[in-house]
Amino acid sequence: MTRHAPLPPYPRAFAYPLPQERVALAPARPRDSARLLVYHQPTAHFEHRRVRDLPILLPKGTLVVVNNTKVVPARLVLEDETGREVPLLLLPPFFNEAGEVRALAPRAARAGALLFHRPTGIRAQVERRDRKVCALRFQARVAALRDLVLRWGEAPLPPYLQASPLSFHERRRRYQTVFARIPGSVAAPTASLHFTRRLLSALRAQGHDITAVTLHVGLGTFAPLTERELKEGKLHQEWYAVGPRAVARIREALKKQRPIVAVGTTTLRTLETVAQRYGEIRPAQGVTDLFIYGKFPFRIASGLFTNFHMPQSSLLMLVDAFLGGDGLQWQRVYREALEHDFRFLSFGDASLLWRG
Repeated sequence: MTRHAPLPPYPRAFAYPLPQERVALAPARPRDSARLLVYHQPTAHFEHRRVRDLPILLPKGTLVVVNNTKVVPARLVLEDETGREVPLLLLPPFFNEAGEVRALAPRAARAGALLFHRPTGIRAQVERRDRKVCALRFQARVAALRDLVLRWGEAPLPPYLQASPLSFHERRRRYQTVFARIPGSVAAPTASLHFTRRLLSALRAQGHDITAVTLHVGLGTFAPLTERELKEGKLHQEWYAVGPRAVARIREALKKQRPIVAVGTTTLRTLETVAQRYGEIRPAQGVTDLFIYGKFPFRIASGLFTNFHMPQSSLLMLVDAFLGGDGLQWQRVYREALEHDFRFLSFGDASLLWRG
């Protein structure tokens, strides 16, 4: 991917005050009862609604595109030979036949260290370490390693949600979307957390269509932008796939000029990756490092359903780009959300943004 425009002054251009009490520590119950801030960029008009109102808010025949990735419970606690806990965040790809796994780990996981999972007796050797990431070899077959993670692993909530009151089991259940089909993410595509089966039925009953693409959310979603990413105009790499069924529905919607709403920044990044790479929407899979910012030439989606994001983040830069890239529209949206007590970040409220 090539850089499409000069980068704006960062991070000053995308800073805003986010009080701690505005960070939601648990999702709304039910999920689709979360508040929804609708913003029409061409007219600068706001509406305050609920996510459950989405079926009547969308123009008739809207195509809703979601991300069907599934979060792997990738936080795993092992012990060293002294009995000290060593927390790991496993990184994709999670399993291979050789039992090798990459993980974000504390200094205690030094090269050569032997780690144990006491409840199962499974051992892991730290083979090498590169800064915060280490390579481990588990002394277990792939099936046993997969069972270890699926049974004992914790939901990989981002750092700002570690104080969440949700229990171990609630975290695993609530940090997963109703679309989740293909395991591979270390973070949920959080806009999709608002959707319920009731809402999906209501969308279809109202005459809207729904299709899915895949983007496995990686470790970069937790990390601040690096100088290298800003200099090169590329982001962390994430695996994506767009299948023939989704392509057919997207092409039909484009041909008939029906609105297309991307649910979440991951879905939008997937669609635009394919469109930018091939000049059209087509079946494809691979790795994307697409950085969306500034006057980005969007080709697919006319609407974006997304949460309220961290200050100074690439996701906020994407929102700015979607609203025209003038640096003003996103500020108008976030000022409205803060002044009217919307909840922010992964478990927070949502916005529906329409670009001109």
